[in-house]
Amino acid sequence: MEKIQLKVVDISRISSQAELYLMLVKEKYGERFLPIPLGERDAVDLMSVLHHGGRLKNPWQTFFDNIRTEFDILVDEILIDQLVDSQYQAHIRLRQYGQDVLTELPAPQAILMALTLRCSFYITSEIMDQQYIRSGSKGMIAMPMNILSQKMLEDALTQAVENENYELASQLRDEINRRK
Repeated sequence: MEKIQLKVVDISRISSQAELYLMLVKEKYGERFLPIPLGERDAVDLMSVLHHGGRLKNPWQTFFDNIRTEFDILVDEILIDQLVDSQYQAHIRLRQYGQDVLTELPAPQAILMALTLRCSFYITSEIMDQQYIRSGSKGMIAMPMNILSQKMLEDALTQAVENENYELASQLRDEINRRK
């Protein structure tokens, strides 16, 4: 399985929803972008790490550092490798005393871990090939519908109807109905 190294480009609030954010990651050695929807808590934590040079200023960081040191745990790999129920998932491979332990986290928390620990994170080429976007005009981007939550779809549908964008409204309606 081929993997692609990523880097965080930006985190911003989605204008129609105060509590919803979007993290934009990019291939470290390429031009493709991947949008990752975030809740407010994930966005705040990620922005804190990005603005503090990779260190999250909270007791959990100290706790995790102590556990890693005490039990000789190494984060070997962080790989976004699934899209489940509109959410990216990542597998974290930990190494302890020469043995691998695999665990799973939602991608935002896995990326937070990578930034906090100053380690690289990756995505499978298969998921990147299916989900990548290119930036649009005026800083706008188009997101794949399969990463939008039900609430985001419904809000976008309401906004599309209000803006008389009936083509988009029909696509959103079809996606909502497909998920039922």
